[in-house]
Amino acid sequence: MKLINDGIEESLRCSEELRNLLYEKGYRVGAYYVNNNTLPGYPHDAKGQTCFSIAMPTYATAVEWIRVNFNYHITVVVGRKGYFYVYWIDSVNGEPVYVGPYHEGGVILYTEPQQAYEAALLYTLKNLIK
Repeated sequence: MKLINDGIEESLRCSEELRNLLYEKGYRVGAYYVNNNTLPGYPHDAKGQTCFSIAMPTYATAVEWIRVNFNYHITVVVGRKGYFYVYWIDSVNGEPVYVGPYHEGGVILYTEPQQAYEAALLYTLKNLIK
């Protein structure tokens, strides 16, 4: 028998690409460090500690981290008929920063909220946070 919560936890986690971009921008929530800067192949923090592992963040954690650290609000909303999702990004003072993306014929729609969060977070990390 399949439980109603099968796969939900995994579907709420960011992709590896997104996790790596978050790390490049300073994300360290859930990171495990060792006081050893000789482990090859692992990044180091400013104190010289080796970052051994970074947990795969949830979308909620990534959105909150960006809001707190970079003053961008990411919002995903369900469409009128309840079967597609779009996103927009605002600054903390409420100024619209980005709605999108667009293509000929209107906004690109996502069939799952996770797809919209992934796209919004990738856009923010690649284009807004330098």
